[in-house]
Amino acid sequence: MKRINTNSKTEEIFNHATPIYTEALKRSGFNQNFKFNKEKEKSNENKEDRKKRSRKITWFNPPFSYSVSTNVEKTFLSMIDRHFPKTNKLHKIFNRNTVKVSYSCMPNVNLTIQNHNKKLLQQHRNEKAPTETTSNCRQKENCPLKGHCLTKCIVYKATVTETKTNKLATHV
Repeated sequence: MKRINTNSKTEEIFNHATPIYTEALKRSGFNQNFKFNKEKEKSNENKEDRKKRSRKITWFNPPFSYSVSTNVEKTFLSMIDRHFPKTNKLHKIFNRNTVKVSYSCMPNVNLTIQNHNKKLLQQHRNEKAPTETTSNCRQKENCPLKGHCLTKCIVYKATVTETKTNKLATHV
């Protein structure tokens, strides 16, 4: 009768459907009277509000390769069955319901490296030589680097002469 009660929207519909079921139960030897439950709507709302428990699933993702002829998924799951039978205390964690297998389709490592190198080379080619200004000296004619002050990666060389001994020392 619980099913009739939950399927009936009103008490009138419930009372119209129950005599057939009540008579069948009396013929089977059961004497029971059924009443319409008005609070079923509240109980259904509470059921919807409850959160379902999500299973903790562990994924095994072997890399896919055409050169491997072994059925890795079947072999792995058979190992789970063999090493964690129902008598094992870890069976609750490691079984076919909690461990899943999915092949990971990753790009070829060689292709990944080539794409990275291509990207770096493209950035290097896109870098343009500075065309605007190569010097920020106020007096362009007295520039010590002949108008190339803003050039990057310059090695400076200085020649120093000691006045007392007249020794030459070059420092880079």
